[in-house]
Amino acid sequence: MILKQVFVLLHGLINQVQYKLGDHGELLIGYVSWLRKRIIELRTVPGYMPVIHIDKDVYGTIGQVFGVNPIDAMGDYLARLAVAAHPFLLRIEASVTIDSRLNQLYVLKELTEWMDCRNLVSEMVVDE
Repeated sequence: MILKQVFVLLHGLINQVQYKLGDHGELLIGYVSWLRKRIIELRTVPGYMPVIHIDKDVYGTIGQVFGVNPIDAMGDYLARLAVAAHPFLLRIEASVTIDSRLNQLYVLKELTEWMDCRNLVSEMVVDE
């Protein structure tokens, strides 16, 4: 996909904390760092800047690690992910799953505002 210069590198199935995310999120950070290096190594045009999109298959595991509503802890983690992806834009989907749609939207709104206040280069995707 890197050699074909797709605009968005879509990755998912981060569905288990222990094996895919890590007890402190370290496995996903390692994966994003590895992907960043692969893009830089394999791209044939220096200006190729795909979006790294961690798909909805995160299944709320980030929320499982950092708790349902600790905005600072989840924000700090997402900031570390954004740094690992830099200079590429990180887009992350379904980072937390909450008991109701309204509560889910509230937490994701708060998290997005937290990230915006810190000028983090990343995007949150809310679906379903």
